[in-house]
Amino acid sequence: MTAPTVTSGMAARPFAPSLARAGWVAPICIMLVALWQRAALMPNADIAWYATVLDKLAAGQRLYVDVVETNPPFAVYLYWPASVLARAFGLRAEWMIDGMVFTLGVASLLHCRAILRHAGLGFAAASPWRLAALLAVVFVLPASTFGEREHVALIAILPFLCLQAARAEGDKPTLAASTAAGAFCGLAMLAKPHFALGAAPAVLIAMAFTRSPRPLISLENLIAGGLLLAYAGLVYWLEPAFFMTALPLIMLVYLPVKYGVATFMRNFLSMEICIAALLGATIAAKTRRLTPLHWIALASAVGFYVAVVIQGKGMPYHFYPAFALALLLAADAGMATPWRSPRDMPPAIMIAVILFGYGWTWFNAGFDMRGLVEPVRRVAAYPRVITIGYDFSDGPPVSRAADGEWMGSVASQWATDNVHWLIQNRDQDAGTLDALKKTETWDRDLLAADIRKGDPDVILVQRGPEDWLSWARENPDIAASLDAYQPDGRYLSDGMRVGARLDIELWRRKTLRETAK
Repeated sequence: MTAPTVTSGMAARPFAPSLARAGWVAPICIMLVALWQRAALMPNADIAWYATVLDKLAAGQRLYVDVVETNPPFAVYLYWPASVLARAFGLRAEWMIDGMVFTLGVASLLHCRAILRHAGLGFAAASPWRLAALLAVVFVLPASTFGEREHVALIAILPFLCLQAARAEGDKPTLAASTAAGAFCGLAMLAKPHFALGAAPAVLIAMAFTRSPRPLISLENLIAGGLLLAYAGLVYWLEPAFFMTALPLIMLVYLPVKYGVATFMRNFLSMEICIAALLGATIAAKTRRLTPLHWIALASAVGFYVAVVIQGKGMPYHFYPAFALALLLAADAGMATPWRSPRDMPPAIMIAVILFGYGWTWFNAGFDMRGLVEPVRRVAAYPRVITIGYDFSDGPPVSRAADGEWMGSVASQWATDNVHWLIQNRDQDAGTLDALKKTETWDRDLLAADIRKGDPDVILVQRGPEDWLSWARENPDIAASLDAYQPDGRYLSDGMRVGARLDIELWRRKTLRETAK
């Protein structure tokens, strides 16, 4: 299980001998399923976009100048090693990113194992079923959100949680363990600084158990905090364009687009019930007091959930760290209860299994546009692609899967979509309203320039749920450019997203159709 579960050492041989003997097959099967799933599922839009940005930077373009990105630089450079290796070996960056995440995950879990064994917390007693549950949650549960920053952050923060549990138990971790755990935790916070809300509760609980402030000034905390401060300084020094161009856009049209707390709690009640049920099952199933490791995992899950509420976006992958930790705790609680047959299965195990399935569908709820790949590939041997619309599930992912090139300097017209949301849902003063309208004009002009400079072979126009064709034609340059194209089919998204499907119309250059004849 996760650090909190694989190494808890609380199980008293809960399974029948036959199950125990067969247990080591389970972790192997889980990893095979994880590998198959990576091959079967289309990489998510964020991963495809970051891989595209890194390709553009390798070609000499500049982040925040030639490429519009709202996240701080590390969100992109997190995937830089995989991108470099992909170009060196002539492989798809998405494959290398998957490999990077698998490698990081295994390294993190081995680090957890070393920390907890050093603290004498009973890793040797962990069953293969706990390991199988851990691998399933870390490598299978993320589904289409595999490799997202939330996924990487949980993997990176697990050793830090284990180290705080070891300190709470009175252990003095080695220098190497503290250094590595601090670096891993710093990595998580560089991905998104508010992931500190998942780490901070662990330190507070370690302080409570030791009745000392020493965990607060431990080496791993100093390293993690130092990395965050150094990163802020480096961004200011090396990427001034982030503060001059990206940050004003973020403040105007990205951060304000969020649910209020009450609305958020109401809209995502199902996930909140799931997390509460898992944590409740953990507490109810324990026949003995929760160990520091359990308290730390529980508090970290709550901290990660608070981070989701603060973001207020409700993206499915935002819930992953909180849900994963809660799921691991419930599975561990059930496995610590003796049972010999399915009829004796503890309620915590049943809840964990059922909610694992629910969580998998939740994290697989993207727009699947693989049906567009072959039509785009048929247009040209190396198709140049751009889209018109707010969602970019049909943009960078499709262009990369079709062995083409994304010609846009931004992932989609998300800025205009946010402008529309802010005008419809928030009262704006005259100055802000004027700035929002100028942002929409800028976004439309940017699209016109990208079409003109990129000379795409394919334009993918979003016609539903909202029709963006009329919006684009309001710009005379875009309207004139579209005269060189003609519609060639409508395609609906697949996938598990409930309540909406993308309706994409493929426009291809007329000259290409004539040449093909």
